[in-house]
Amino acid sequence: MKIFSVFAAEYKKIFRDAGALLILGFAPVFYSFFYPYPYELEVVRKIPVAVVDEDKSDLSRKITRMLNATEFMAVTSEYPSLADAKNAFYERKINGIVYIPDNFYGDVVLGKQPAVTLFSDGSYMLFYSETFSTAMKVVLTTAAGVKIQQMTMAGIPPGAALKLQSAAGVIQKPLYNVMGGYATFVVPGVLALILQQLILVAMLLVQGRDCEKGGGFVSGAGEVGTLFGKTLAYLSFFMVIAYYFFEVSVRFFHIPDFGSPGQLFLFMLPYGLSVVFLGIAAGFFAREREGGVFVIIMTSIPLLFLTGFSWPVWEMPEWVRWLRVVFPSSPGVMGVIMIRQMGASIGDILPLYINLWILAAVYMIPALFSLRYQMARAKGAGGIT
Repeated sequence: MKIFSVFAAEYKKIFRDAGALLILGFAPVFYSFFYPYPYELEVVRKIPVAVVDEDKSDLSRKITRMLNATEFMAVTSEYPSLADAKNAFYERKINGIVYIPDNFYGDVVLGKQPAVTLFSDGSYMLFYSETFSTAMKVVLTTAAGVKIQQMTMAGIPPGAALKLQSAAGVIQKPLYNVMGGYATFVVPGVLALILQQLILVAMLLVQGRDCEKGGGFVSGAGEVGTLFGKTLAYLSFFMVIAYYFFEVSVRFFHIPDFGSPGQLFLFMLPYGLSVVFLGIAAGFFAREREGGVFVIIMTSIPLLFLTGFSWPVWEMPEWVRWLRVVFPSSPGVMGVIMIRQMGASIGDILPLYINLWILAAVYMIPALFSLRYQMARAKGAGGIT
């Protein structure tokens, strides 16, 4: 059948094109280690923090020791004044300052709200959140201990004093991101976007090369046969890379997975088809090999934000919400995250699944017109064999 002839011919072109082979063979391995490896520790630990203690009480010194004992902070030194600590902060020697005023212990004893000032590096959200939450927990825990001791000395039983101090208990159980880590949050979504971009880059490289040489089509295949032959070739690469990303790479880095491989495969099918049809349609503009590469690189960051996993979709402007549904990566990335990280089934994410099938059907039409144009151009140049 001509479809399989086109399929075989497309595979030959890929393996003869060093650029496309590099994108589809080496790049997935590179990205699968490049993105997860820096975040292997999942959370930021031992953030260098200075403590400026003007209270000089046993309670303030206890706070310093407790801060240093946490896994998130490392009290590097105690600066004599807040001005000295700020200078070190501006010079990036430390990433946070905990300032304990001289009336801290007195306020705790008198039952007043103790005041502790925290300076945290907001240029790194991980530094800011960990520094703020850790310092707040240590200060509140230490102050609560003093109040419980006072109530006990006043004749209140320790158990009752503890209940009075903590009127409500908090049990924290993270859902989906059970480790509370950065890699668990960011890596699966980024890999799902990279998957789309790699396929598009490889397709534009091959189609640009065909345009430069004025050929690359199988004689007698027709537009439909050529479409499905090419689609089968690139879809096979898409599915293999997807399996490597989400069943091999993420498991190697111990990123939690609550999803079913079967559900993920079913979701990847329309995702892959929509991406491949988009790539064939974009071949209409592929006049040279390198041109499409720059376009894909320039659009990667905007597409990442359009997916909605780094910023809520409902907080986006309305025109952006309409724009995002045009690209396969928007429903594709969110679907991968929901299946892998949240254990969703196709039924749970049916709108995303339908969105991808609609995109596949819509992009198939311009893909056929693109092939008609490319084949007519190649025929005029004598490039259909």
